Amino acid sequence: MDRDYPKLIREFKDAKFELFKRMDSDRALLELEQYVMKDADGKKVPNIINITLPFPARFAAFVVSAMDNTSEQIIVSTEDTKVDTSYIEDFVRVAFGEANKRLRQGGKLPFSPFVSNQLCIRGRTAARV
Repeated sequence: MDRDYPKLIREFKDAKFELFKRMDSDRALLELEQYVMKDADGKKVPNIINITLPFPARFAAFVVSAMDNTSEQIIVSTEDTKVDTSYIEDFVRVAFGEANKRLRQGGKLPFSPFVSNQLCIRGRTAARV
């Protein structure tokens, strides 16, 4: 079965346009891109002094830091009494522990800070809910 991948990508981008637009706007705030006041037509307003303030980046840093200081709770629930949920919960803990170990060995940050950043800044998880 042949698929038109360029068409599928365009359709995906079109469907997610507003989300990506908001995510780009959030990134601009976080990275403290220079603020420029614009009118309703999107044109730069003349004779205005534009000042970029650090408040969005500082707020984001506080939120991500708060997330990083939480303790993850892995809870598996089922109506099937034959399923050993503690075994699954332990498996998930061990899997993330080993993933973090490999990341550290490769000189990278652990998985948790990445997840905190994605949850708090990029908003992909909230978009899926």
